[in-house]
Amino acid sequence: MKFATMVFMAFACLAAGCNNPKEKVTKAPEPPKDTSTKQVIAAPPPKLTPDVAKELAKLSHYMKTRETPMQHLVVPAKENVVLKGSHGTLIHVDPTDFVMQDGQPVVGDINVDLKEMTTKEELLTNYMQTVSDGKPLESGGAYYINMTCAGEQIKFKMGHSLKIQFPKLSSKDMSVFYGKKDSSGTINWVGGTQKFTVTAKMGEDGTAKKDTANMLKNLKSGTMSASKFRKGAGRDTAGISRNLRKGKNKSDSVMTTVYDELAIQSFGYINCDRFLGQENLTNLTYGIDPKDSIICAEVFLAFTDINSVMTDVYEFNERNFFPNIPVGTKAVMIALAFKNGRVYTSKTEVTIDKSKRVCLSLKLTQDKDLQLLFKLKPVA
Repeated sequence: MKFATMVFMAFACLAAGCNNPKEKVTKAPEPPKDTSTKQVIAAPPPKLTPDVAKELAKLSHYMKTRETPMQHLVVPAKENVVLKGSHGTLIHVDPTDFVMQDGQPVVGDINVDLKEMTTKEELLTNYMQTVSDGKPLESGGAYYINMTCAGEQIKFKMGHSLKIQFPKLSSKDMSVFYGKKDSSGTINWVGGTQKFTVTAKMGEDGTAKKDTANMLKNLKSGTMSASKFRKGAGRDTAGISRNLRKGKNKSDSVMTTVYDELAIQSFGYINCDRFLGQENLTNLTYGIDPKDSIICAEVFLAFTDINSVMTDVYEFNERNFFPNIPVGTKAVMIALAFKNGRVYTSKTEVTIDKSKRVCLSLKLTQDKDLQLLFKLKPVA
């Protein structure tokens, strides 16, 4: 009976894997309506069997060891400061904008958690797929921000907000998206109606000042008095660096431009994104060779020429696909699975067309080769 069951599962995998297509703040603004005549199919949330859920838990634990480290910055009690992240994010913090959960004022140091994910590798290893209700997005950076005091989550005072300036990483017009994770950890981005802008700063003589990020380009990540920050903007950085309290994160990537201040009223995930073209779309169907005996896998699709990634959960008894992919784009498919306590992977280059069916073959992978799995060519 057990052998018959295994045979049935193998044939189910064969049918599903390689040959069958799958018909598979301010208040956050609503995403723009799709005016395209092309039908867009949103992928349904995965229905996980107990065995698959168990295997995915192993994969999730494994991937957490490769996540971008969280930066931990501190706002001294009752001080109005500007924080700078290691990738150039500027956070303007006034403690009077926040209260404790019971509504009492925040009186101690505020601990700020910041994660900056600006490359495809960082988006992949942090499960930051660039998708809004099934539609692919191009990212100009994804971020996570949260604040606590004495180990307790703080909240915004009614009518108050937090001002943030994100580094400008793309010359394309980007919009504000807010991220929400479902029970499986998959993130969906909503928004897209509010544009990021960069306004020239003017001095008293009418000449354009340097951007505030230019002023900070010689400063390490950390905390600076808001008053010193304002005085330093637009003038030479000499003497400013000694006023900076260095954060725990010592790395510092220089960004020469930041977007104008964005006021948010909730913590969590924020993305600088734009929608890809919504014409001439197709579903990229894929499967895993039944001979590999893989129950489930994490599968990633990273586009070659744009900063965009998608994620999917492969299940042996399901038809698997990535929805709404622009025809003609190039991408890399990466699959990661556990079998008998060992890691199996594949990495395949694909060009998207309407008849594309990709069959992946996973191979046992050593630790030294895993370091290269998510290494991708930078976007030009």
